Amino acid sequence: MKLLIIDSTNGAKTLINSIKRIKTIDYKLVKLELAKLLVFNKHNMRDYILKLLFNNLTSNINICLIMCVSASSSILDILIKNNFVIANVLIIEPILPICLYIKKRKFKTLLILSSSLTQKIKWFSRILNSDIHNVTLKYATLNLSENDMTNNVKISSGVNNLINYKAFIDKCDGILLGCSSYSLIKNIIAKEIKSKYNYQGELLDSSVITFEYFSSFISQRI
Repeated sequence: MKLLIIDSTNGAKTLINSIKRIKTIDYKLVKLELAKLLVFNKHNMRDYILKLLFNNLTSNINICLIMCVSASSSILDILIKNNFVIANVLIIEPILPICLYIKKRKFKTLLILSSSLTQKIKWFSRILNSDIHNVTLKYATLNLSENDMTNNVKISSGVNNLINYKAFIDKCDGILLGCSSYSLIKNIIAKEIKSKYNYQGELLDSSVITFEYFSSFISQRI
């Protein structure tokens, strides 16, 4: 199986470590520029991602896995309209698998740590509150650049910025790492949130959830 992965350099590291354990998959990584992800608006991002897709979805690609939540947010309406097929290639993205995970496990109150673009488009809110099983959501960002991901002081400072959400965190049964790059620093974030806010709930990793969804999907096809 030939797999195209679209993600930032940091975000892809966790996924690729998992993909390498599946011997039947040959993958190609197209790296997103994190600097662009941090400043793009929805339309810039949509154009950027669609161009990447059409330039890289060759006839030998079986599945495309978009791990970046911001990238997915910008084109999810297009994916839904086209039944998640672009250029005759099946696209798997993170937002719907995450929402399925949240609904299946009946989370009630969630803080979503994500990019500002993901916050503005609000796909999680739109999907999770589209039926009777409403979820109380708030969004926040850690404001970390790609270089900050290897700087524990910067990460700690980012978690400090959640102080305005302390009362909400007290009520949360889940905090979602809604950015694939955060998966790389998940253990640090978990430690910081627990020590600073006494958080006792679950820390949901968007990359892990999406990979598990992808693994389940391909296991039914092999």
